[in-house]
Amino acid sequence: MRKLPDIMLTVGVVSLIFFGGYYIYSANLFNSTQAVASSSRKPLVVSDSEITNNHIEDIKQNVVKNDQEGLNRVGTVAIPDLGILLPIYNKPYDEQALLVGAQQLEAKGKDADQAGIGQGNFLLVAHNYTDGKKMFSPLQQTVGLNSPYLVNRHAQDNHWLDGKKIYLANDKGLYEYTIDVQHTIPEYKTDIQNNTDKPEINVITCLEPDDSWRIDTHGNLSQKWSWNQAPSDIVNYFNLSKQQFNK
Repeated sequence: MRKLPDIMLTVGVVSLIFFGGYYIYSANLFNSTQAVASSSRKPLVVSDSEITNNHIEDIKQNVVKNDQEGLNRVGTVAIPDLGILLPIYNKPYDEQALLVGAQQLEAKGKDADQAGIGQGNFLLVAHNYTDGKKMFSPLQQTVGLNSPYLVNRHAQDNHWLDGKKIYLANDKGLYEYTIDVQHTIPEYKTDIQNNTDKPEINVITCLEPDDSWRIDTHGNLSQKWSWNQAPSDIVNYFNLSKQQFNK
């Protein structure tokens, strides 16, 4: 029979290997794991085909259609390069609401009640399902890895989406935001909700696997159009006869 000290030593070595391996995996130290791109979902269909005024009106109505009982539809968000297309509702802390779309998070501070699509600090939250496809999962550069957002447990900014576009649509028109950074922020960081004088957007989802952190994709308003003035290819991103929600 093996002596107790030998057994304890064996258990200790196995535990060290297991937990050390998990830490290396989750932090991606020494490039020990192969990065898996999150953009496995196909981009939204690109189409610049002309659409009639009647068709534009149909698309507009679908963008703001109240299609969930008990939820107020604010608009629709599209991030074409990542295949993200989701309805926006107004219940950010409701688990059932988070299952059916993105949710607007209220801004705080000066003139916060005026913040919305195209003005002030517009905040969106949705789940990360760690599959690179569903809801806001495609916003994480590598599926299921904390790196490059956390390196040696230190939060890092990420720039892999710089220059990419976020489009929002409501009953008034369409709005283009240009991404300039992804911040890695603690779960309970609240100053991100402070309203701003300039129109900007913060799109927030959990980091996985360490969901005590959040990925905040930030962008600034770069263009806006009325429905009748918007380019056909932008309007078509919201055309549900050609696109599908990724929820």
